[in-house]
Amino acid sequence: MAEESQVRTVIDIGTNSVKVLVARIDNQQQIEPLFERSTQTRLGRGLYETKRLRPDAIARTAEVIEGFLSTASTLNSPSFKIIATSAARDAENHEEFRKAIADVSGQEPEIISGEREAALVYRGVRSQPGLADTIFVADVGGGSTEFIIGQDEQPNFSISVPLGSVRTMSTASFDDPPGTAGLEQCCDLVRQFLRSEPIVSSGLHQEAADLSDIVGVGGTTTFLARMYHETDEFDRAQLEATVFARPLLRELNEKLWNLPLAQRKELRGIPAERADVIPFGAAIYLAIMEELDLERLLVSTRGIRTGLLLE
Repeated sequence: MAEESQVRTVIDIGTNSVKVLVARIDNQQQIEPLFERSTQTRLGRGLYETKRLRPDAIARTAEVIEGFLSTASTLNSPSFKIIATSAARDAENHEEFRKAIADVSGQEPEIISGEREAALVYRGVRSQPGLADTIFVADVGGGSTEFIIGQDEQPNFSISVPLGSVRTMSTASFDDPPGTAGLEQCCDLVRQFLRSEPIVSSGLHQEAADLSDIVGVGGTTTFLARMYHETDEFDRAQLEATVFARPLLRELNEKLWNLPLAQRKELRGIPAERADVIPFGAAIYLAIMEELDLERLLVSTRGIRTGLLLE
């Protein structure tokens, strides 16, 4: 790395998990990750029923952030940035949340807009080698999904919508296992949502009309790729070389939705604490691909944190 390189830390507080990236970045914008971790805190548990973040979830999130910052300090990271996304945006008691994070970090988290989230996601994905000039990116999170279509460095279409794995899971009651009927019920919910908002349905159909691939960002695609390769390791090169043709993605969905939760917890590649929510994220990607007649899902391990680091 160049002598001008420096170590930076970014923390992303999502609806389902808190993620950290500590990395060395040089004056050529080359990134060398030193520490990456995702820890589930379920900040958004119960949010869609009560409109409030639970005190225990806030406390757990603050505890995880304190640990991440301790690790960053040992890696000689002099500065850090903390952002929060969908759950914090939607919560009525976001000031209580801000204070709890500030108490352990000395810094209030920036609760970013959906538009800024999408822009950061796109910038992060663009750092991945080998992608086409024009890409369609979808970041399916716990509480929101960002759709971005762009050419080179500039997005042509960008929107953040209240569609996510935790949010979808909370909208209906599913059996264990939910089975193929549950999968179709979930896909129907996603399709209905995509068709209900003209700016989403018409915009996506128009902008994605000539595209065949979608780039998936975030935990869902990472864990699906690890499940497919039957590994618990985070191998960035292997993950980003993974391509899911639509029939394969449906096959993986069928497997997930027809396994009881106890058996999903035993699958290699999927953390046991994520086994309840992963099928919903996978179904959202499948429904998007079927609705827009896309052929392949590409995997990216870069997104909002990489974008923020580059910024």
